[in-house]
Amino acid sequence: MIEILAAARSTVGLKVFFAICLIVVISAAIYFVRNRKSIFGGRTGDRGSDSPAAGNLRMWMVILILIHVAAILFITILEL
Repeated sequence: MIEILAAARSTVGLKVFFAICLIVVISAAIYFVRNRKSIFGGRTGDRGSDSPAAGNLRMWMVILILIHVAAILFITILEL
């Protein structure tokens, strides 16, 4: 019985840690979505060698990675 209670206490800390990680990932996703024009937009430098299609592709790659990380963290929290 004592071992079960000790195991239950140890998972609470892990759930809190992964919940904090999930909040950080969701915050990063919100930041990227709100500032997507300045982050992933075409570069307006000297030559403007970056096309809007390349910026759009980079944006979707980051979004897909953030979705997968959030899903893995959420599943981890539920399984603990």
